[in-house]
Amino acid sequence: FLQDLKMLIQGILSTMHQLVWTVVLILMLLYIFALMFTEAAASNGLRLLETSEDGTWPCNEENNNADCSLQALYGGLFRSMLTLYMSITGGMDWSQAFEPLVQSDVGPLFASLFLIFLTLSTLAVMNV
Repeated sequence: FLQDLKMLIQGILSTMHQLVWTVVLILMLLYIFALMFTEAAASNGLRLLETSEDGTWPCNEENNNADCSLQALYGGLFRSMLTLYMSITGGMDWSQAFEPLVQSDVGPLFASLFLIFLTLSTLAVMNV
């Protein structure tokens, strides 16, 4: 029993080098794509502020449109990275992260970039 456990632990420890580089690659992908989506959400947020009648932030509890969902999911760099991470690991359904990109005014480019990110991370990096 202990010999099998020792062999299992040695196998896990011998793959740590590859695991670390895989985590680094995933973090780089998350960071790069999150920067793009955060920039799109910030531009969209500025447009929302400019078009509001009284100059106040239009997104609140009762207003749940696509632009406000975009701000909630991609309004900051950490939040964007978390949304992307959750969409590739099953923490949230990827369609919940995709729909605000399609329905808001950021354009089809960012929806396409999300699909590229999803495909690249799931098929190429994680080999699912």
